[in-house]
Amino acid sequence: MDKELRILILEDAPVDAELEEHELRKAGLIFTSKVVDTRENFLKALDEFLPDLILSDYELPAFDGLAALRIAKEKCPDVPFILVSGKLGEEFAIENLKEGATDYVLKNNLKRLVPSVKRALKEAKERTERKRAEEALKEEMLRRSVLMDKSLDGIAILNQEHELVEANQRFAEMLGYTPKEIIGLHPWDWQAVMTEEEIRANFSDLTKINVVFETRHRRKDGKIFDVEVSASGTKVGDKPMVFSIYRDITERKRAEEMLKDSEARYSIMANALPNVVLVHKNGIIHYINEFGLSITGYNKDEVMGKSMFEFLSDDSKELAVKNMQRRISGEHVENYELKVITKSKDIKHFLVDAAIIPYEKERAFLIVLSDITERKRAEEALKEREELYRLLFNNVSDAIILHEISPNITEATRFRIIEANDIASQYYGYTREELLQMDVRELDAPEAPGNTTTLNTLFTEGRATWEGIHLHKDGHKIPVEISNKLFNLHGKPMALASARDIIERKQAEEKIKMLSSVVEQSTEGMAIADLDGKLTFVNEAWCKMHGYKSPKELIGKRLAISHNKEQIENEVKPFNKKVIELGSYSGEVGHITKDGKPFPTLMVTTLLKDKQGKPYALAGIAKDITEHKRAEKEIQKKMKELEDFYNIAIGRELRMKELKEQMEAMKKK
Repeated sequence: MDKELRILILEDAPVDAELEEHELRKAGLIFTSKVVDTRENFLKALDEFLPDLILSDYELPAFDGLAALRIAKEKCPDVPFILVSGKLGEEFAIENLKEGATDYVLKNNLKRLVPSVKRALKEAKERTERKRAEEALKEEMLRRSVLMDKSLDGIAILNQEHELVEANQRFAEMLGYTPKEIIGLHPWDWQAVMTEEEIRANFSDLTKINVVFETRHRRKDGKIFDVEVSASGTKVGDKPMVFSIYRDITERKRAEEMLKDSEARYSIMANALPNVVLVHKNGIIHYINEFGLSITGYNKDEVMGKSMFEFLSDDSKELAVKNMQRRISGEHVENYELKVITKSKDIKHFLVDAAIIPYEKERAFLIVLSDITERKRAEEALKEREELYRLLFNNVSDAIILHEISPNITEATRFRIIEANDIASQYYGYTREELLQMDVRELDAPEAPGNTTTLNTLFTEGRATWEGIHLHKDGHKIPVEISNKLFNLHGKPMALASARDIIERKQAEEKIKMLSSVVEQSTEGMAIADLDGKLTFVNEAWCKMHGYKSPKELIGKRLAISHNKEQIENEVKPFNKKVIELGSYSGEVGHITKDGKPFPTLMVTTLLKDKQGKPYALAGIAKDITEHKRAEKEIQKKMKELEDFYNIAIGRELRMKELKEQMEAMKKK
């Protein structure tokens, strides 16, 4: 044994104490001993000497081993106590062992002392280690309990029979049950979308579950609400379990609906642009825009529900499949080129942009194809005409972090991380051990918004939600939505924070703003009119082009307000006839300003149709070509002047030649 032991010997015969020490040293034990023979000295030694082992005689003049044993069990119950006596009978030995003695050794057989001591010390060490393990387990269980009970999200654990075996307070509150009522329920008791049969079929093997999805739940009172579920299967011992986190997304869904309303206004204009837009699920086409049908020559019945690969050339199919699989695995895929076979068997080249989006509550691919056939033929680059929307639910569970928090700005550990889940480690790229050595502020990017106001809200209201920017270990930045809840743990203020990646939502918002900006700031006039000719939308450029101050002056007016009678008969009607026939047409059309002044334009107009293929509006883009026309006339005028000058110059030269010949003839005469 490397550690020097402290051995307390209760013995009134010094010779016997020396014999015991000699026996122990002979066996190679390293120790310091203290010999006492009274109750007072024994008590003092327990407090000051702090022994690792007690050897006690059974009978002393003013004290006895049984009394000493009872004192030791009260003051230091984990210290081994061995009786060493010259006349301890079997009956007395059994009695003392029942009282808590570790062992007993007879003085006339001290050879048993060393094995007894070693065994006692080994058992004491094992008891200490077991106790530490139990304390560590209790601490770990306490931490997990805190994560469960203080979470802002619902947390539940289900067994292989889909029976709820454990849930936190928040999950019970979300469903309107008490914590006791919710135990033993099944997902179909609160699931408002899937039946019991569907749940059992889709989640038959709990250990293979690793999904994030949106669904709807039913409260005890029958009310329905939207939730996002993050479920992960595992085994506890040999029992399959699924651990799920439930987040009420009612407010977020409401915000998304508002976002969709905003998108709808500009998606109409996007439909007028010369790009093919389609949506497919596992290769089966579920949507294609009118331009896509027009440019390929197919009708809707020939495309909808068909595999997109039927329309690709053989050398493009493999590339399309490969890139689709890469996107599903989360890999970034640059734009690439595909060849499409049109109805007339022509080959058209397209540049492909794609994104994974939720469509009709399922994962789908949004594909935007830009026709680059002419660029291929003429070696001229075409500019991309549309920004893509990238939406998430990205199969990334929330990062959950428990950290200290204090209003005292001088406290060194006021934001120290106490605990973090496995997802937080994956999310930020740090190991759990590294995170536990960090200050939660180290996860903030330098440009993250200040948190003074947020901290004030957290301390006054007990919870706060805000958007921020976090840093991955490799330095890349992660926009996040952070939910934080304040509580006390062992009298110390703590915060339970959950962070959710919102980068794709931010990108979608920026792209909507960009599309809005393109429409509103375009120098080309844009307008939409219903089939009765009534204007429903115009941008600022259209107003300026026609001499109006704002769209309010034109919305609800008839499209004819922008043309005179001659233009309508000779240009507008023939032009619109072509639009109706072809679905989209471009050409020159005369317009007039508010004060009646005519001016020429180059128009691109598309017939908009609903999902049933029924036309419902005309979308037009107009470019004022007055200066272009003026320049053409100026060039023609200059050409005429040059031609007249040339003719005059040639005439003069011929006359001079004729006079010269006459003078030569006169000289000869």
